[in-house]
Amino acid sequence: MLYNFDMFNHISAMRTFFIFTVLFIILGAIYLIFLLLTHFTKNRPTKNRLALIEAISLDSKKKLVLVKCDEKEYLILLAPSGDILLKSIQKD
Repeated sequence: MLYNFDMFNHISAMRTFFIFTVLFIILGAIYLIFLLLTHFTKNRPTKNRLALIEAISLDSKKKLVLVKCDEKEYLILLAPSGDILLKSIQKD
């Protein structure tokens, strides 16, 4: 039984072309989804939850800081012996 090897080479070439075409389409779709996700997530404004409102040096080693986190403000004394929360204020 004789086989026509040219026919098998033609089928193999078509199959290879089909595989590379499908692979190219899949990679293109993944890249497009990546671009769309980065575009839509980049434009969202991010809200900072933590902010330093004010800081005052009491002496060379002690500081008094006012920190805002979400809707609360915290007055904190920073010292070498340890940090102390002096007051917590709820802001509306």
